[in-house]
Amino acid sequence: MPKGAELAVVTIERSGPVPQNFFCDGRITDGEHQWPEAPFLLYTVPPPDGVVDHCDKPGNLQFTFLVPDDVTLTAIDLVNPVGGSAQILVRFELS
Repeated sequence: MPKGAELAVVTIERSGPVPQNFFCDGRITDGEHQWPEAPFLLYTVPPPDGVVDHCDKPGNLQFTFLVPDDVTLTAIDLVNPVGGSAQILVRFELS
């Protein structure tokens, strides 16, 4: 792991069916900067049973982010990966 970085593992609890053709990417923010999900093969934490790491699969959703260790994270954004606009679909405030 790079010096000055840490992994932030976030699980979003979900219930019910996943909408058809629902795709998203996760981003984490400190209010000024955004970080995408960590590179899958390098820094991903395997999800526990019943937890998934893709928005289009049913179940609780886990994201792993590689972030600077000196920031205060404020929100997780699920963004639309289609078309390159990264439009925010939903924001989860962190407390």
